[in-house]
Amino acid sequence: MKIDYICNKFQKSMKKTLLLTLSIAMTSVFFAQESIQVEKTEETNGPQASPGLFTQPNGSRQVINHKTHEFNLGVGSGSYYGDLNSNSARNFVNVNWKRMHFSGSLGYKYNFKKRFSVGVQATLTHLSGADKDNNNTNPTSKDFFRYRRNLSFYTDVFELSGNFYYEPFRTKQVRSLSFLSPYAGIGLGFMAFNPKTTYNGKEIELHRVGTEGQLLPEYQKYKYRLTQVVVPLTLGAKLYLTKSRISLGAEFQYRYMFTDYLDDVSNLYVSRKDLTSGLPADQAALAVALSDRTNELFNFKEIVNTPESPRGSAKYNDAYFTFQFKLSYYLFD
Repeated sequence: MKIDYICNKFQKSMKKTLLLTLSIAMTSVFFAQESIQVEKTEETNGPQASPGLFTQPNGSRQVINHKTHEFNLGVGSGSYYGDLNSNSARNFVNVNWKRMHFSGSLGYKYNFKKRFSVGVQATLTHLSGADKDNNNTNPTSKDFFRYRRNLSFYTDVFELSGNFYYEPFRTKQVRSLSFLSPYAGIGLGFMAFNPKTTYNGKEIELHRVGTEGQLLPEYQKYKYRLTQVVVPLTLGAKLYLTKSRISLGAEFQYRYMFTDYLDDVSNLYVSRKDLTSGLPADQAALAVALSDRTNELFNFKEIVNTPESPRGSAKYNDAYFTFQFKLSYYLFD
């Protein structure tokens, strides 16, 4: 699929830039040290005639005192919340660290003179979930139910979003060589995903299988699209290096989604009779196998889950988050 091709190309390019990002981040220390010499020169000879990104009104520096163009690169990790997490995974304190994967982004911001910014960002994140991560020692627990269910998925998520940011202290005047500035944001975007799993050593695209009967006429209401609207919510902080065109930062983004099928799990088990009678033989066999995978476990080989019993929970939509370190570079208007 074209989406997979784009995601794979983007992911490879982002990984290649990781070492470059770290190298540039290290050189930013050099820029900060150089600013000391520039400051001494200005104290001796007066302000320079050429404009700079940072100015010195009344003997102090203003972090950003005019509109600027900002280009940023982010590298970090991401994880998802959904039906294939451990039971406590929606609690931020109990993130499933086994399922933290690569996330990268490229973005542009237009910083207004005051505290606001607007920007666009392209993000690629790999996500996965598996019932085998749950505790299997207590047969009466929800964790055990998920372990026995034995489902799994993985997907690359490509997202393009527009965002609005508020940075309350960006215009603060400081005398130090660096300045930490927190910010928050909200946006609107589109995401493309394609949940997959591994079965008999092969990669299977779950959307084409219809594990909850989506390929049958009577289950059309459970059909889902591989492109969805997403709302990014952002919290972050920047470390500005005064008299430098570079800033370093850390950013957390939580994505509110409007689908519960990021992991291909949401509702009820479909009867084998419905799946085998409504689909071609080969397709029906694959749908039956991937809809109910409990019998793949050694202790549950004879178990078949009751039709119309819970396979997932449609109470909450899925979501995912990223945490990235960011390097920003500024240009003049």
